[in-house]
Amino acid sequence: MRRLPVLLLALLAVAPGCVRRGLVVESEPPGAEVWIDGDPAGLTPVRLPFSHYGAREIVLSKGGYALVKRLQPIKAPWYERFPLDFLTENLWPWTLVDERYFIYTLQPLPPDQADPDAVYARAKAMRGP
Repeated sequence: MRRLPVLLLALLAVAPGCVRRGLVVESEPPGAEVWIDGDPAGLTPVRLPFSHYGAREIVLSKGGYALVKRLQPIKAPWYERFPLDFLTENLWPWTLVDERYFIYTLQPLPPDQADPDAVYARAKAMRGP
C-alpha cells in the first residue's frame, strides 16, 4: 500500500506535459512578406510556433498592395491560466494543441502609388527646382 503513492509520484515526475502553440498567418492574395514583432517570419501562408500569449505586432507587405500593420491580441485559453497552466505544462500526460489562424486582406494601391517611377516623379516635383 505504501508503494502506491510513491509509484504515482514517480509517474507524475516523468509525465510528458506539453502544450504546442502555433500561429498561422494567411493573406489574400498569398505571398506577402510577414514580420512578427519586428522579425521576418516568411511568406504567407506562414506557420510558426510561439511560446507566450499577449499582443503581437504583425506586418504584411507585398508589392502593389498597401502595407498591413496590426497589433493582434492572442489570449490564453482557459487551460493556460493560473493555476491550471502548471498542470497542463508539467503534469498533463497528453499534448494539447493551440493553433491560432489570422487572415488579412491586402488592398491594392492606386495606380499612381504602385508605379515607382510615378512616385519618384511626384517626389522630384515636390522638391522643386
